[in-house]
Amino acid sequence: MIKRDSNDIARERGPAGLAADLDHMTMTAKAKRRSTNSTITTSTAGEWPVPLPFDHHGGMPLFPVDALPDWVRDMVDAVVQSTQTPPDLAGGLVLAILGMCGAGKLHVHIKSDYIEPLNLYTLTALPPGCRKSSVFSIMTEPVVEWERVEGERTGPIIAKARESRNIDLKRRRRGQPRRMMLRIVSRSREKPRILPKTCSSFRYQVSRAYSVTT
Repeated sequence: MIKRDSNDIARERGPAGLAADLDHMTMTAKAKRRSTNSTITTSTAGEWPVPLPFDHHGGMPLFPVDALPDWVRDMVDAVVQSTQTPPDLAGGLVLAILGMCGAGKLHVHIKSDYIEPLNLYTLTALPPGCRKSSVFSIMTEPVVEWERVEGERTGPIIAKARESRNIDLKRRRRGQPRRMMLRIVSRSREKPRILPKTCSSFRYQVSRAYSVTT
C-alpha cells in the first residue's frame, strides 16, 4: 500500500481539495466521538449520573484573601496586582508553601489520640497563557533562596562528614580498631538574610517558618 500525505493530496487536487478532505476527516472524527459518548451515556445511565464538566463550578466564592495574615495578604495582593492574575492562583500557592514550611515540624492535635501533620497539597489549574509560571516563580522564590543559602552553609559540613565516613570505612576494611569520636555540630541561629525586594516581609516570614526546628 502506497502511503500518501497532505502534500500528495495538495499536488493532485490543489489547496481546495486538501481543505475539503481535512473538513471531511474532522467531521468524521467528531461523529465517531459523539457516537462513542452516547453509547457510554446510555450504558451507564441507570448506574451513574452524568459527570459534570470541569468548567461547571457552580458559582464558587472568591478566594478569602482577607482571612490570611497581614504579611501573607500583602504578598498575595501585590502579586495579583503585578501579574493581573486571579487571587486564587497566588493564594493557593502560598497555602502550599506555608504547609511545606510546617511539614515534619508542626502537628495538629485534633484529639488526645488523633494527630495530623500540617502537610497541604494544592492543585491550581488554569488554561495556557494565564501566567501560572510567573506567579509560581514569584511565590516560591523565598524557598528557593533559602535552599540556596542553606546549601552553601551546609555544603562544607556535609563534605567533611562524608570524608570522615570514608576514612572510617577504610579503617574498618583494614581491620584497625575504630576510634570513638564525638563531634558536636552547632546549628547556626542567625536569622536568614533578607533581600531588599518588594514584600521583603513575606520573604523573611517564609524563610523563618521554613527554618524552624523542633
